[in-house]
Amino acid sequence: MSIRVLTKLDAVNLMLRNIGEEPVSSLTDTGLADAVSAESTLDDVSRSIQAEGLRCNTIWGFETTPTHPTPGRITLPATTLIAQADGSDRYKDVSVWAEDDAFFLYDHDNNTDQFTEGVKIKLTTLKEFKDLSPVARDYITIEAAKAFAAVEVGSTFLQAVNAREARRIESAFNSIELNSGRKNIFTGKRASYSMGRIVQGRRN
Repeated sequence: MSIRVLTKLDAVNLMLRNIGEEPVSSLTDTGLADAVSAESTLDDVSRSIQAEGLRCNTIWGFETTPTHPTPGRITLPATTLIAQADGSDRYKDVSVWAEDDAFFLYDHDNNTDQFTEGVKIKLTTLKEFKDLSPVARDYITIEAAKAFAAVEVGSTFLQAVNAREARRIESAFNSIELNSGRKNIFTGKRASYSMGRIVQGRRN
């Protein structure tokens, strides 16, 4: 049995329905201010939540290498949100620094961006909505719907999702994406499936 997983279009349409607006058929050139605003809000909320460091956007023990010849900089991916020392290097004080839209690692212990060897880090990156886990998509959509409604109608009330379902999604997100550490978790389908039923049901 296939599981209904939210797309970005689904998420935006849920946000629109939540303030009493009609859904759109595409996110490309809609010409509708509410749809554009909803997508922007979804992106902002997604970035904020991903910056907390989720299981689906975090790599533990990520191996880095300085440029040659050493000492040199350790360049980080363009989607980097957070970089912290990890594993055998966990006591080192490093963080993300930026210069001209490029990200690199900075050594606060020695006040330098030059490294003679690589550092193991916990790397958190910004992912597109389509690349997030189902439970993360569900939770981000709920939080974005609240934020969008607060701006558009002055209330965080969720009329497109019932309170019980919202609590279930939040609970699943907290236990799977935030609180499970590095355990091997294969659950999370229930919340995602439930959200999928809501999206499908609203179309009928």
